[in-house]
Amino acid sequence: MGITGFLVILIVWFLPTIIAVSKKKLSTNAIFTVNLILPFIGWIIALVWALKIDRVDQVDVKFSFKHYCLPAIIFSIMLLGVIITSLNQIKSITEINNTSQTTESSITGSILNPIPQKEFIEINKPITVPDNCRIMIDEVNFTKILTPPTPGRFFYQYEIKNKENIYLHLSMIVKNLKTKYTTADKFADVKVKYDNKYNYNAFTTIENDDGTDFTYTNITSIDPLMTGKLHFLIEIPKIAATNNLPIEIMIKLNDKNYYYKVK
Repeated sequence: MGITGFLVILIVWFLPTIIAVSKKKLSTNAIFTVNLILPFIGWIIALVWALKIDRVDQVDVKFSFKHYCLPAIIFSIMLLGVIITSLNQIKSITEINNTSQTTESSITGSILNPIPQKEFIEINKPITVPDNCRIMIDEVNFTKILTPPTPGRFFYQYEIKNKENIYLHLSMIVKNLKTKYTTADKFADVKVKYDNKYNYNAFTTIENDDGTDFTYTNITSIDPLMTGKLHFLIEIPKIAATNNLPIEIMIKLNDKNYYYKVK
């Protein structure tokens, strides 16, 4: 609060006394006393009293501003100064406490909830999820068409339809560590993030035992301790294969995410 605000408060506080002095009220001393020692309701009483017209037969009581009001006004100014200083100190302490609590909460939150670090996968290095699976990426590349490694007489192949797009292809060898057979689509979920903001889902297929054809993962099971070779196809813009923007593959295994950095 500045000096101007302080003066405004002081003038408003002693407005009844100021009016009484200006009108040369006979009861100025009493008005000042009520104005000084009875805040709020006393201020209203003093104001009404100051505005009231004196009767002509009232006794003239001499008002001594110098000996009566001035010391009281000085005391009131000092009291107001102490109150305002105390309020400012309380405000400062509150702001400091709030800042400390915010900082402490941030630090505590960071300690209790640390930011998880990404775990990256490398090609030809297996990752084991106990009682679930062991996976190993053996190839990542860009392609317009995917055919079986040793195509038979009849086989499925996957060819990009949109000329503006291209496949990001990831092949993965999966070993089933469960005690029962599991369909191939249950082991891994693959997504791609391009330029740190564009997300793409993968389509999955699996080779048959001799690599002559592809089949659907949701109808093909892998028996316990047996392996299968899965292929993940992610359709992304063709320009993503040639520019310098980052591409990251996220592989989710049993609720844990692993990452492969394409570029």
